[in-house]
Amino acid sequence: MFSNGEHGAWRRYIATHGHVMDGGTLRYRFEEIEAFVAVVEAGSISAAAVRLDVAKSVISKRVSALEDCLGVALLQRSTRRATPTTGGLEFFERSKAVLQELEEAAHAVGGRQRGLTGTVRLALPMSFGHMHVLPALMPFLKQNKDLLLQVDLDDRHMDLVQGGYDLAIRIGMLADSGLIARRLAHSQRALCCSPEYLARKGQPTTLADLAHHDCIGYGLVSSSHIWQFETTGKDARRLDEGRVATTVRARIVANNGEAMVQAVLNGLGLAVLPTFLVGGLLKSGALVPLALEGLRPTMDPVNAVYTQSRNLSSKVRAIIDVLAAAWAGDVAPWDGP
Repeated sequence: MFSNGEHGAWRRYIATHGHVMDGGTLRYRFEEIEAFVAVVEAGSISAAAVRLDVAKSVISKRVSALEDCLGVALLQRSTRRATPTTGGLEFFERSKAVLQELEEAAHAVGGRQRGLTGTVRLALPMSFGHMHVLPALMPFLKQNKDLLLQVDLDDRHMDLVQGGYDLAIRIGMLADSGLIARRLAHSQRALCCSPEYLARKGQPTTLADLAHHDCIGYGLVSSSHIWQFETTGKDARRLDEGRVATTVRARIVANNGEAMVQAVLNGLGLAVLPTFLVGGLLKSGALVPLALEGLRPTMDPVNAVYTQSRNLSSKVRAIIDVLAAAWAGDVAPWDGP
């Protein structure tokens, strides 16, 4: 969270300055708050101990001391996990904001010459994350050697508050969740199949034809989103201006795009897949693009999202700017020549 010098300076300051409430001095210390925040972010006492490079017993004692001081249970503990209580989650959000402000202050005073410092917790879609997000961030991380990046790769939408994430990259339309979003790029999608499947089953030309084909479905979003096309059609359910959706018979349903690609490559059906996954396969001929009477699958926005309750730190803002610059232009790099 801090570089060694900044960490020690703030630790000494908070440890030696009392906080007065109701005529008494509160006994909590920086390391206790730091331990609690680390447990929530890491998900367990063991993981927090590894992050802070102390024994598990030290983390447990610090969190217990903080709970005793505040007079409230902050964590629900099990053998493998530690999750915040309702009060713990509120305390975490406020503590995280305070630690972030301290970190920003330390960076403003003496950190600019060394580059960005601290930790960023980042939630990414699995395939898009390791294929496009992380490669775009590698030069930035090399330049900022004191910046720590903790990455969770998961196609499910992770709860940013509950998980303690600073930032998430999400593909697709955003629900009205109160998150702040910045558009970074668009993700094209393609209806495709293998040459072997095309020779065996023939090419669909209308939305109605899809009902007679084996299809590969995606389990983490509704079928009406995956099988959604631009413009309208008489044989499909109208979603909004210029968009239609249809239902299909899914022979296989997977919760990961790369698993879907393998099924399509093996001739098990046709699928709508993002071009960041299959662009190279379409160019090589390993997969065949399919067209439906002038329709095409709708594009998905690629957004950086973060919570309203958390001020955007300089390091998180820098990561967003790096990705925006890497993917700038009318055509995303994964759709280029």
